[in-house]
Amino acid sequence: ITASHGLVVFTTHDLHLALRLSDRFLTLGSGRICPDLLENVFEGRCDNGSFITRRGLRIPLPPGHPAPARLVTISPGAIRLSRSEIAPGGTNCFAGTIRSIRAHGEAVWLEVHAGESFTVAMSRSAYEAEQLNLHGTVAVHVSPESIHVV
Repeated sequence: ITASHGLVVFTTHDLHLALRLSDRFLTLGSGRICPDLLENVFEGRCDNGSFITRRGLRIPLPPGHPAPARLVTISPGAIRLSRSEIAPGGTNCFAGTIRSIRAHGEAVWLEVHAGESFTVAMSRSAYEAEQLNLHGTVAVHVSPESIHVV
């Protein structure tokens, strides 16, 4: 840690703590700087255009993904929640239950179980507009473009 020029270097595995304490941050994965937050990291395998997590959740992958893949990541801000019903055959839409809710300023962080545990970051206004609540059932929407194959 150094205090010259007001710079403090702080490391943690707690993403929420890092976001509360810092103005800027870097996320590292496999020893490299990652473009997104590594909050939703799932291990598994590729199978016929989908990624199957270790818990059996099938996530359709974007076209042209590198294969074979052992990990996928999804940025918390790229996941959308809604109280709407899930349409049969909907791509990258999973039924889930809200397990925890934490507000920090204008951001709301939710943990949602939908076959896997997803961390979701949304604005307070979006959270209030959807009228989400603890233990409520939600649809978890993940756009294919937000899935990063590692």
